Amino acid sequence: MRRLLAVVLAALDSDKAAAEENAAWLRGAGAATVDVVGFDAWADPDEHQRFVDWVFGHYGDFDVVYLAWGVLGDQDRNARDARAALAEIRTNLTGAVSLLIPIANRLEQQGHGTAVVMSSAAAERP
Repeated sequence: MRRLLAVVLAALDSDKAAAEENAAWLRGAGAATVDVVGFDAWADPDEHQRFVDWVFGHYGDFDVVYLAWGVLGDQDRNARDARAALAEIRTNLTGAVSLLIPIANRLEQQGHGTAVVMSSAAAERP
């Protein structure tokens, strides 16, 4: 059985407390090391590329990259306000693509690895 050895959690500064809780859970589940690093999810694509380059350069090869991405917006507001809807699309779609392409390129360059993407939980409305 393969064990989870190292995990890097990239989190928004505003979500760092939640990321630290997740890191503690992962350590308890057997991960040898878990690092939490700050990440600006709303940055431009060039910044996403720099971030991916830094993570791969700092930590080396990855076997799995799990991208959990998206926000649950205000559906009623988005139906009435095109700017609000476009801002949500920018976050949930174009932002994810902007990060996923450099990740996929790095996995291809290293010759192995899998990208797993979990999109917004928008289907789970209260």
